[in-house]
Amino acid sequence: MSEIILIGNKVKDTVTGLVGTVVAKCIYLNGCVQLLVQPKVVEHRIVEGYWIDETQLKLINPPKPKKLVYNEDLGKGGGVRAHP
Repeated sequence: MSEIILIGNKVKDTVTGLVGTVVAKCIYLNGCVQLLVQPKVVEHRIVEGYWIDETQLKLINPPKPKKLVYNEDLGKGGGVRAHP
């Protein structure tokens, strides 16, 4: 199973070695999925982002799964209720 890459994740291109943050995703009609990888700013200049095939990218420091914690205040908000 491949890694799930989301917008905002840091990735590395396995072919070119480019490292950056995913800022956009494009899914073409033929099924090709490409992600726009934005490298860091170099010497106060914004570097152009690159569209790279999703299968060519590897996650850097994948996010750890969040532990669900019960919060008593979750049920005290607004929303649809049977009583006022």
